[in-house]
Amino acid sequence: MSEPFWVYIAAPITGLPSEYLANVAAISRLSRELMEDHYCPINPAADFLEGLMSPHPIALDLYHGRALDLLRLLEGRPRAALYVMRTTRADGSRATGVIREIECAHEWGIQVVSTRTELDRLRDASPPGQERHEYQPTPSSAEPHDLVIPGGR
Repeated sequence: MSEPFWVYIAAPITGLPSEYLANVAAISRLSRELMEDHYCPINPAADFLEGLMSPHPIALDLYHGRALDLLRLLEGRPRAALYVMRTTRADGSRATGVIREIECAHEWGIQVVSTRTELDRLRDASPPGQERHEYQPTPSSAEPHDLVIPGGR
């Protein structure tokens, strides 16, 4: 069996209950779409269901640490990327967790993309069983988004 293309999905998750639920739904919807397109997504919002299994909330530092541990699973994988849905919350403030995930991805050598076009091109440039090819986005692959990658490549 060939190496799957792993995708960690990054997006704001915290916020008021209505924003939190909308974010969990958006991340989970993208995760499902990626599965249907033969990616192997990592959905950090899946802890929502695990949280329902206890009367006690998951501490924010435990949640953040777990999210980074999941992202770090992609370190050294030739067929992997961090997919950034958004870097801002509904109120326009910076999603510090997403910014931290981007910084860690760069530190760990994980490709960072912010559009499906970029993700699909990166996967196509990295056939199973071959070394990673650095994907360089072209102006024609640009799609509108609010992504600002600190220290990006």
